Amino acid sequence: MKNAAIILTFNESIHLERCVKSLQSYFNQIYIVDSFSTDQTKKIAQKLPVIFLENKFINHSQQFNWALKKIDKNTGWVLRIDADEYLTNALGAEISTKLEKLDNSINGIFIPRKIIFKDKLIRFGGINQTKVLRLFRYGYGKCDDRWMDEHIHVRGKKIAFTNSIIDENLKSLTWWINKHNSYASKEAYELIKLKILTNQGAEIKNNLENRKIKYYYKTPIILRSILYFIYRYFFNVGFLDGLRGFCFHFMQAFWYRLLVDMKYLEVMDKYKNKKHSLKKAIKENLLIDIKSN
Repeated sequence: MKNAAIILTFNESIHLERCVKSLQSYFNQIYIVDSFSTDQTKKIAQKLPVIFLENKFINHSQQFNWALKKIDKNTGWVLRIDADEYLTNALGAEISTKLEKLDNSINGIFIPRKIIFKDKLIRFGGINQTKVLRLFRYGYGKCDDRWMDEHIHVRGKKIAFTNSIIDENLKSLTWWINKHNSYASKEAYELIKLKILTNQGAEIKNNLENRKIKYYYKTPIILRSILYFIYRYFFNVGFLDGLRGFCFHFMQAFWYRLLVDMKYLEVMDKYKNKKHSLKKAIKENLLIDIKSN
């Protein structure tokens, strides 16, 4: 049985070889789907045992679903992994020993994800409990249609493996902040779809039914980012992660979530005060052209 891994890339020369090397003993085919990188990503990929594809990037969901249509139709299992992630040896061994022995009713596998932030393993704040659905039988799963916080939806029974994927980004803090600024725009757009774009609201609400974040969105805007940080840092003992842990929890749980709400309010202010159409306000403030969705 052929098993495949899909990596979406854009300017990932610093991570790509590490990711591929963690996969090549366990997956027959590794597909890299690049968004026309401007660094050495393509050159590095061409020296690795991978299948290199290029496609214009709109969002992660559409890019991954495009990749699914390009892989070998005889594929058994598909892994989605980010370029700045890698398999632990223990997870690779678990994939090798368990995957082909699974009952045919099992179509999806949750995998624990551990985050290393600036050389520090984040162990507390609820982060160490995260499990993500990354491995599924070909033909039984695809990404939901979201600009941000997209998930793979799999038909059928799902189980969890024990060992972890490691998320360790080696780029600068400036890059991390810029990335999360972009993510905040996309998350704000998802919030607008939930609140305003009623023709898409039912689908978004259904997606939120299986997410803890649905409770977050019921909390008053702006206040919720403060409460979320308090919950993660104090109630989930994020303070035990030390100084770098404080930086991570503060920026991800408070700064990022506050930025999402502020971007949402900025768009809604221009829209409600008739300064812009909703479409124009989204494009000018979030840099998202909703014709592309």
